[in-house]
Amino acid sequence: MTRIWRVSLAAMLALSGTACTQSKPARPAAASPVPPAAASQPAFDAEAALQRGLAALTNNQIEPAIAAFSSVLAHDPDHAAALCLRGEAYLGKREVAQAERDVARSIELNPRAARPYWIRARIHASRSEPDQVLTDLTAAIERRGDFAVAYDDRAVIYMNRRQPDRAIADLNEAIHLLPNTPLFLYHRAVAYGMKNELKLAIADCDAVIRLRPSGSETYVHRGVLRRQVGDPDGALNDFARAIAANRDFVQAYHERALTYADRREFARAIVDMTEVIARRPELPEAYYLRGGYYLEDKEYDKCIEDATTADRLQPNNPEILHRRAVAYAKKGDDPRAIEEYSKALKANPRFMPSYRDRANAYYRLGQLDKSLADLNSAIESDRSAAMCYYNRGSHYLRAGEHDKALADLGVAIQLDPNCVVAYINRSLTYKACGQMDRALADLDKAVTLAPNGVDGLLERAAILAAVGQPEKALADADRALTLAPEDFRAYLARGVVYACQHRQALAIADFDASLKRKPDHEETYLQRGTAYRLAGNEAEAMRDFDKALELNPKSSNALINRGKIYAKANQVDKASEDFSRYIAMKPKDAVGYLYRGTIYGQKGELDKALVDLSVAIELNNGDTAEAYCNRGYAYALKGDTEKAIQDYDASLKLNPQQGAAYLNRGIALAALGRAAAALADLTRAQLLGRKPDPALLGKLRAATSQGE
Repeated sequence: MTRIWRVSLAAMLALSGTACTQSKPARPAAASPVPPAAASQPAFDAEAALQRGLAALTNNQIEPAIAAFSSVLAHDPDHAAALCLRGEAYLGKREVAQAERDVARSIELNPRAARPYWIRARIHASRSEPDQVLTDLTAAIERRGDFAVAYDDRAVIYMNRRQPDRAIADLNEAIHLLPNTPLFLYHRAVAYGMKNELKLAIADCDAVIRLRPSGSETYVHRGVLRRQVGDPDGALNDFARAIAANRDFVQAYHERALTYADRREFARAIVDMTEVIARRPELPEAYYLRGGYYLEDKEYDKCIEDATTADRLQPNNPEILHRRAVAYAKKGDDPRAIEEYSKALKANPRFMPSYRDRANAYYRLGQLDKSLADLNSAIESDRSAAMCYYNRGSHYLRAGEHDKALADLGVAIQLDPNCVVAYINRSLTYKACGQMDRALADLDKAVTLAPNGVDGLLERAAILAAVGQPEKALADADRALTLAPEDFRAYLARGVVYACQHRQALAIADFDASLKRKPDHEETYLQRGTAYRLAGNEAEAMRDFDKALELNPKSSNALINRGKIYAKANQVDKASEDFSRYIAMKPKDAVGYLYRGTIYGQKGELDKALVDLSVAIELNNGDTAEAYCNRGYAYALKGDTEKAIQDYDASLKLNPQQGAAYLNRGIALAALGRAAAALADLTRAQLLGRKPDPALLGKLRAATSQGE
C-alpha cells in the first residue's frame, strides 16, 4: 500500500469511466467587455499542466508535480482530477493532512470517481487503519471494475487478515486485467503459501522470475517455499541467486542460515547469520538464532555471549534468557542455569520450557521436590505440552511411583502419538511392574516409529532377553551396533543378552568393549561383575563391584552382588554390612532383608534372622518362596518344627521346584517321625539337585519298609 501505481492519463482523468471534469454553473457575465489585449492572450491549457504534473509525479519529482496541479487549481479550484493528483503528490511528501483535504474535496466534487478512493485508502494505510483502507478500496473497485491495482491492494489487506481465499480471488481478477504483472503474481504466490498450496505458490514465483529475472526478493520467497516442500538444495540455490543479485540482501542470508540449520550444517548457518549481524547489528533475533547454532555446535561460551547481546537489545525476553540458561546447563553449571531459568520465569511466569528445563537441572542437583514442583508448573502452564508429561512421568518412574508414571506417560502419548521417548519410558515402567507383554508392545511401537533409533532397539533387546527370546534380542543388539558402532550401550546390551544365554565369555568380551568406549560406566562394571561371578571368577567379580561402588557409593546393585560374594566366601560380617547398606537405601525392597536374614541365620542370630525374613515375606516383592524357606530353617534351628514345616509348605506352594524347601521339610518331618512323608520330600529334593544325608535316607527307607 506504499507504492504509487501508474496508469494512463486518460484512465486517470476518466476516474469513474466518464470524464473527471464536471459541469459547473456558468460564471456570471463580466461587468465590462474583456479588453482587446486580454482577449489576445493564449488560454491556460489545463490538460498540458496535468500532463506535466503527472510526468513529474511518475518520476517522483514531487514539488514540480504539486506546482503543476496547483496551477490548474489556481484557474479552477474545483478541478476534481487536479485535486486527486495533488493529494497523491502530497501523500508522497508525507503531508498527509493536506493530501486528505485534497482527496476529500475531489470525492465531494465527483463521488463516482474511483482513483480518489484508492488514494484515500493509501492515506488510511499510512495511519494503520485497515478497516478504512478496505472500505475505500472496495469503493474504488465498485466504481471501476477494471482497477487492477485496487484489487491487488485489497488482496494485501485480506492476506494481512489471514483471509487467503479472498486475497486469491482479488489477485485472480488483477492478473486477468494485467496478466504479466510481476507484483500481482508475487502476491498470489504469498497467498497460495498461506493456504499451504505450495506447488501453486512456486509456479507463481517461477512466472515472476521469468518476467523479472533479477528480482532477488522472489528468489528468497521461492527458496522458502522450496524448503517447505522438502527441497533444501533448490532453496539454497535460490538464496544464493538472491545474494548474487544483491550482496546486502539481509533476508537471503537469514533464510539460508535457517536452511543450513535445518540440515544441521551449523557452521554454515553461523557464517550466514554473521552476515546478517554485520548488516543489521541491532537485530536481537539474529544474535538469538546464531546463539542457537553455537549451542548446537557445542560452543557454549559463544552462545552465552550472543544471548547476552540479544538480552541487551531486547531485555526480559524469556526465550533469550532461556537460551542462555540452556547453554549454562550444557556447560554443566546447573546452579547458574537455574538462575537464568528463574530470570526467564520472572519475565514470563507461564513460560513452560523454563519450568521444564529447570526441573531437569534441579533433578541433576538432587533437589527432587523442586524438580517435581517445576514439572507440575510446566504442565499447569501448558497442558498440551506432551514433553512436560513425559518428563514428569519419567520423574515418577525414577522415583518408583509407577502408577503415576504410567498415567503421565499415557497422556504424553495421547497428546503426541509419535513421541518415541514416551513409549520407551512407558515400556520401562511396565517392565518395572512385571508387565513384560505391554513393555514389549510399547517398544515395538517405538521401533516402528523410529526404525533407526538406537535407544528403542537396545531397550527392546533387553526385554526380549528377559522374556526368553534371545535370538530376537541379539538381532536388535546387532542392528544397534551396525547403526552406532561406537556406542558403548550397544555392546553393553549385547553382553546382557549373551549373559542371559549363559554365554559368559562372550558377555564379558562385549562388556570389555563397552568399557573401552566408556571407561567409567557403573552399570557395565555391574554387568561384567555379575558375568564373572556366574562364570566362577569371583575375584574379578569383586574387583568390578568395588569399581562400581567407587564410581557410585550408592550403587545398591553393587552392594547386593558384592554381599553375595562375601556370603559365599563365609565373610558373614562383610556380607551383613553390605546388605545393611542396601536396606538403608531401599527399605521397601525385600531382597536386602532376604539376604541379611539368611546371613543372620548363618551367624546363629536367629531372632534377627526371623525379623528380617518376616519383613521380606511381608513386602512380597522379591523371592518370597526363598524367604519362607529360609525362615522355616531359622524356626527349625530354634526348635519350632511345626512353624518350620508351615513355612516350607508356603515356600513350595509358591515354587514347587524349590529343592531346599523339600530337603529342609524332609528333615523336619523326619524329626517328627513321619518317615514316609520325609522320604518323599528328600527323594524329590534329590531329583532337584539337592544332596540329602545318605545315612538319614537309609534310616527312612528302613523305617518305611517296616511299615513305620
